[in-house]
Amino acid sequence: MAKHAAHAFDRKLEDLFWDRTHWLRNQVRAPSRGKAPTFSRLKVNKAIAELKALTTKCLLRKHAIDRFPDLFDQKKQWHVSGHGADKKRKAFVTWFDMSIPHSNCVYVFWAGKKCRYVGRTLNGKGRPQSHFDRNWFGGYRES
Repeated sequence: MAKHAAHAFDRKLEDLFWDRTHWLRNQVRAPSRGKAPTFSRLKVNKAIAELKALTTKCLLRKHAIDRFPDLFDQKKQWHVSGHGADKKRKAFVTWFDMSIPHSNCVYVFWAGKKCRYVGRTLNGKGRPQSHFDRNWFGGYRES
């Protein structure tokens, strides 16, 4: 995502510069065919807003996402086991009781490398377990 945003930032900046200097390039060489690009305060303000958004994406990746592993105390993973919703729930409860020493924790559901949901529990295993029936939680719910 950051590389795509960086390339989009470069293209947007180059397009804006090209439009701004069009009149000068036409003085130096033969005028180009077609309508000259417009350059107005409205166009500049819109481009600045787009450039800010692209910059945010790039910096977010650089400063937040890459340093995320340094922000947590411990990482625990539960992999689905058992067939049927009841067996999966029981397996999760057993794993949670043995592996998670805190009742207050942050949990993340992943689908491959894509983050599906981030939540926080204040009182134990009930909150993460309640998501097992959600549509987006397809890999874990019984059909």
